[in-house]
Formats: sequence, C-alpha cells, structure tokens
Amino acid sequence: MKHFDLNKPKRIFCLCAPFLSKPLPKINVKYIKVIWFAKNKSLLSYNTLFYLIRMARKVLILNSDYRALSVCGVHKAFLLVYLNKAEVVSHAENQFLRSISRSFQMPSVIRLTEYVHIPYKGVMLNRQNLFKRDNNRCVYCGSRHDLTLDHVQPRSRGGKTVWTNLVTACKACNSRKGDHTPEEARMPLPYRPFKPSFIVFLREFADIGDETWYPFL
Repeated sequence: MKHFDLNKPKRIFCLCAPFLSKPLPKINVKYIKVIWFAKNKSLLSYNTLFYLIRMARKVLILNSDYRALSVCGVHKAFLLVYLNKAEVVSHAENQFLRSISRSFQMPSVIRLTEYVHIPYKGVMLNRQNLFKRDNNRCVYCGSRHDLTLDHVQPRSRGGKTVWTNLVTACKACNSRKGDHTPEEARMPLPYRPFKPSFIVFLREFADIGDETWYPFL
C-alpha cells in the first residue's frame, strides 16, 4: 500500500490528482495533518487520504425558503438529514458515504425543514477573508507575493481596523506608503474597500464547494 509523506502536501496533491474522477477539492492540508498526527503517525495511506478529502468537502445549508444560510461539513449535513431536520436538495456527483452495509450519496446542498430566524450574518474580519476579497493581490501594484494588510487611513492618524479601512498590500507597497494616505503617497486605490455580505462573499470570493451551489447564491 502506498503512503504519503505529510510534510510534502504539494506532492500529495500531485500524486492524487490522476486517480480522482473529479478535480481534487481545495482543502486545508493542516486538517489532514492534525487528524493523522493525533494518532502519532507520520504516513497516510491512499484510502485514508481519499476519505479525509471527501469528508473535508463543504455543504451549503439553505433555510426552508431556499435562501442560503450557512456552510457546514459533510458530517453535520448528514446528521441533520438523518434526524429529519433537513432534506437533501442536491448531491455531490459520484461521491458516497459508506458504512459497513450501506452507502449514501454525499450531500452538496441541504434545506432545513423548518424556517430559522437568524440575525444579520456578517463575514468574519481576518487576514484570509481580506485576501480573498482583494483576490489575493496587492491593491496597489497587483503583486501576489509577500502580502500583508494595510490601513488606508493609518492607525497613527485615527484609522480603524475595519473592512472599509483595510486592503491587501505587498510588503514593498506597504513600506512605500508608510504613514500616509493613498492620495498623499500617490498610490490611488483601484476601488473603495468594502465589507462583503455573507452571500456575496460566498458567491464572489470564497471557494465554491460545488457547481450545484450557484443557483442559490
């Protein structure tokens, strides 16, 4: 049985891709590492790797009125369906959950059977989400390397750490801008920074788990 060295995640993806019927989904490699090393192992078999990749998929949750509500893991989605708290709207193509005696199609989109009233759902402000909003590019020069965050209005001059005052910038541009505004540094912004809504963020900036999500976003 072949095994993979988890210290070389890129090598894992290159080796796995030819054996999958669909493109390898984007997953957090740390997710696999934590699970496996928790068992004091250093190598991962093909079967275990494929299982973890499948279980790392995301499922879109719809409210009873078919509005996108949230995203969850496969385990939670299956549990909601099993407990009759949700129904499957669409399945992931050629993906199955298997037990000793049965197999179930893996859900891709589920709908809650009862309407859930929730407050406004925003997008968490963190480095990864800001990078996604700005397409993982420096807003000043377009570089994808050595990215960091820049306060449009410098903090030393009252600038706040909020969506509308933060942009992605490479270290070179961040250093060049220094303690100035973009206008003072003659580094105009291509667009005004904004706070994306949850649905807009899923549709435009997040990694969509499956094409079946699009009609609901």
